[in-house]
Amino acid sequence: MAAGFTCAIAEVNPITQQLEGSWITIGFPAAGAPPSVLATTGLATYFAGGALLKSDSRTLLRSTGHGQWIRTGDRRFTATHLYFGFDATGKFTDTNKITENILLNEKGDEYVQVAIIQVYDGDGNLTATRTVTGTGKRMMIGDLADQPLAP
Repeated sequence: MAAGFTCAIAEVNPITQQLEGSWITIGFPAAGAPPSVLATTGLATYFAGGALLKSDSRTLLRSTGHGQWIRTGDRRFTATHLYFGFDATGKFTDTNKITENILLNEKGDEYVQVAIIQVYDGDGNLTATRTVTGTGKRMMIGDLADQPLAP
């Protein structure tokens, strides 16, 4: 005779299983970074299907970041994106490859992350690797009581 088994399945909040949408981000310098390296404030947009665009306060000397993301577990995601760096004259200098692990909070409106940044010079040689941390806060649609008047 087969033994009876019961299994309790926890209810999963669908919003905590997706990154789709736009986020306000803060990246914190790596431990031991010189005082001249400041935290960065940015925007990240995660698209359905896995595409990713990022920009931040360092955009004057580097491109918008382009990449991909996937869900890896309960409220967990991994993303990889690239930035191209430039000098003050606009000459290409390096590529930054950033791979990050992200954990959403229980409400799905904030995240923490740890990332590895790999810096490659203009010839593609790895010149630096550092670990950074960061946070994200989901951008929500605002509520505005005033409505436009009909033309």
